[in-house]
Amino acid sequence: MCRAFILLNGFALFIWFVGVSSVTDWEFVLLRFEQNTSNSDIISFDLRTLRVNRGVYAVNGSLMLATDIDDTYSVSLKLYRSSSGGSDFKATPFEIPTTTFYKFMTSIYVKMLQKDLIKCSTLPEHKDSFEGPLPQNTYFFNKCIITNDGMPGHVQPGLYRATGHLSNENNVELWVSIFFEVNTKSMV
Repeated sequence: MCRAFILLNGFALFIWFVGVSSVTDWEFVLLRFEQNTSNSDIISFDLRTLRVNRGVYAVNGSLMLATDIDDTYSVSLKLYRSSSGGSDFKATPFEIPTTTFYKFMTSIYVKMLQKDLIKCSTLPEHKDSFEGPLPQNTYFFNKCIITNDGMPGHVQPGLYRATGHLSNENNVELWVSIFFEVNTKSMV
């Protein structure tokens, strides 16, 4: 599994935990990424947030995979929220329990994020489901803007941390956190 995948898919947790609506009353600001790996020779990346316009942030950077990422990898995601905007994150009941890489890629990347990422990255496109493995390659992200189109109609304001974990039977592990802020959309 790739770090960028877990990082970017933290956004998809929005969709999964509340339900889907065509109209949203909120907006989010991507703040930063944090990551750690047990073997940077196998997976390494450099993702950064980039301010595109006022209130619009994008993802820039690259992801290097020195091996194919197949279904021997498992993935999990957990969502935490801070109502004060500080470091007092509390676990929410919303999570994606440990699942296989292919199932995760189908439910999160293909169904939720691909529409935004295919326009600005070199990640492969898939029709209805992920057909792995994710090939060994260096993938690039150029001003990728993740929209909240098709996401939940309402998300509680606050500071969020989506934390993902990827591992396989060969003790390759990756931990990633995405920090983002959710605000009520101003209706002008």
